[in-house]
Amino acid sequence: LVFTPHKSWYYGVTDQYNPNAQAHHGVADHISRQNNGQFLIGTYMGANSDEEGVNERIESANFKNQEDYIANKQNLMVATKAFGMGIDKPNIRCTVHTTYPGSIESFVQEAGRAGRDGKIALSAIVFNDQQIKDKDNPEHKIENDFEQQTFFYNNSFKGQQKEKAVLFELLTEIKFPGGNITEIIAKQFNEFREEDTVYKLNFSANHNNRLFINGENGARYGGLQITTGNLSPTNHTTTFEHSNKLLTALWHLLLEMNLPTGQDERIAWISRKIPAERSPGIEKVLDNLDFGDEYDLVIPFRNDRDTVMKRVAGLLHPIFTTITPEICLAQFTSLSNEFLTNIGSHFNINDIQQHLLNYFGSTDDLNHFKENLQLALDSSRDKADTEKAIYRLVTLGVLDDYTIDYNSETDKVFGRKKTDEELHQHLRNYISKYYSQRRTEAIINGLADRKGNTEIQRILNFTIDFVYKEVAKKRYESIKAMKQCCLVGLNQGNLEMKSFIHLYFNSKYARKDYSIEVEQDAVQALRVLPSKRDEDDPNTYNASLLDWTEEGRLEEFDWVLDFMTIVEIDSLNSQRDNLKHLRGACIRLLTNKDNLVFRFLRAYSVLLLQEIELSKSHKKSIYEDLIAGTSLLIDHCDGDQVLFNNRLSKYFDKTKTHLNEPDTLKWLDEQIEQLQFLSHAKWMQKFTETYTVGLNLQES
Repeated sequence: LVFTPHKSWYYGVTDQYNPNAQAHHGVADHISRQNNGQFLIGTYMGANSDEEGVNERIESANFKNQEDYIANKQNLMVATKAFGMGIDKPNIRCTVHTTYPGSIESFVQEAGRAGRDGKIALSAIVFNDQQIKDKDNPEHKIENDFEQQTFFYNNSFKGQQKEKAVLFELLTEIKFPGGNITEIIAKQFNEFREEDTVYKLNFSANHNNRLFINGENGARYGGLQITTGNLSPTNHTTTFEHSNKLLTALWHLLLEMNLPTGQDERIAWISRKIPAERSPGIEKVLDNLDFGDEYDLVIPFRNDRDTVMKRVAGLLHPIFTTITPEICLAQFTSLSNEFLTNIGSHFNINDIQQHLLNYFGSTDDLNHFKENLQLALDSSRDKADTEKAIYRLVTLGVLDDYTIDYNSETDKVFGRKKTDEELHQHLRNYISKYYSQRRTEAIINGLADRKGNTEIQRILNFTIDFVYKEVAKKRYESIKAMKQCCLVGLNQGNLEMKSFIHLYFNSKYARKDYSIEVEQDAVQALRVLPSKRDEDDPNTYNASLLDWTEEGRLEEFDWVLDFMTIVEIDSLNSQRDNLKHLRGACIRLLTNKDNLVFRFLRAYSVLLLQEIELSKSHKKSIYEDLIAGTSLLIDHCDGDQVLFNNRLSKYFDKTKTHLNEPDTLKWLDEQIEQLQFLSHAKWMQKFTETYTVGLNLQES
């Protein structure tokens, strides 16, 4: 069972469903070309293509392949993680991940589909930690496996401003996409043909006003002249007879659609644009309802891209006078810097940032332009954006349910007008999974102070900020944890990787009520541990990070120093094994909650465990934890620079007493200097913000 992160292309299942693919590069495609009869190959992947008819083909193939694989008619399945949920096939001998999954939990679940019959089975990850230069930006290095995962992360978290823009549209005025008559003809033509092949139509006034039929993988079937009805079949892809049959069917369809009789009228009819439409948003509908009234409305998968591109082109026109909405659409990406790089490439400008700075003359003006450009790009809404927004609205009780209509490319949503208290209860249910009851109620009571014209807007405003503060961080930490697991396997072998995974789930320091026995003279050297004494056993003390931090909700710097000592005096395991338990606990707890205790202790445990073989990846991981921990410590010290310096010095002094490698000590000293500089810069920023609040500062 081979898992791939994508559905298509080099890191995907197969390109056989991609109508625009010139060659098939998918994993299943590649194995098929190399296959000498050893493998009977099946594929399985999600069906959410935007191409008409493709979803039905994928779902049909998925069903057949799954049945054949379970019945042992196939012996190799190449699939995305969509495969296997609820499948109990006992004789899978091997799973292979072509890149590492997005979390250790995912890996264990997916790898666990092998060996269910109790016999030996293998689970492998194809892992590459190599960094290569970006051909488009030599200064930027790409770590391919990590970027495969951050691709999904970035698609899931496009930015708070972007998500708020999409939600605001759905609440106020829903925009339907415009189009042209050829899209409607193509839709009806494909429905009429009922074939596996999905046909596209293209009208060209430059080719004697012909309407061309094109198929998958560059297939061409010829065209018909709109003004005369003359057919021009081609055998480029198939026989003349087949092309002629398709063109004849298209001509009859046009006649059924009341094609005008005059030549000029026909050209005008086939060339006309269908204007974008708008309908009242959810809150506009709610304004006319009483509490408890039910409603439904239709939301298109995407809004009008043409309007967005005209707005974007208008912003760019003073700089690039030949810019058009079509160029903007061809170079479109949702992030302004990436989009500008694409535009620069289109106009053969190597350093687009310098070009823009020369045009605007100042960094402030350039940044203001980029902000406006990002706002324009954020106003574009695609199918994924719409799905996420609807999911948020259902989670928070604004909507109750929805149905998907792939034919009309719309979602129909259903709801009932709810009171503010009902909405508060939905929010309460959502955030109580992350926060204590006391903090949850404080958030509910503080909604009135948040931005928004209505309670729904205020709730959504909070929720988006919350998602990026809690959920997004958790997802990113999960990716990093899986990468760290692979590094352990790569550098230290299979047994250490198994131990890493085991301790991720079963670390004693992340176990509720874990306790240790400590002699009284050792206890006196600790700051917090004495207060964690078991009343029934004088020499027993709680040593659970889970308990001390209340699952990450609390943080105190003294806990860091105490746990650095606990791993020395905990006699249940050796000190090195205790460090592995500490690393496992911090990694697991950080996937749930960012916390300075976990950050500093993870950096400490990884540094000591990898001291002899401190790779670039380890250094990067340690430094990222030290940066994050330092930032949290600055906030925790509430601007007291002396207190901050004192605490940070104690941490590093204690860390260095356990290091022996000169190169590692030298590297750590270099990081300390950088951290001191960065912390001072942040402290100055915090100081400035604190003491200039309310002042009317004028530019000189």
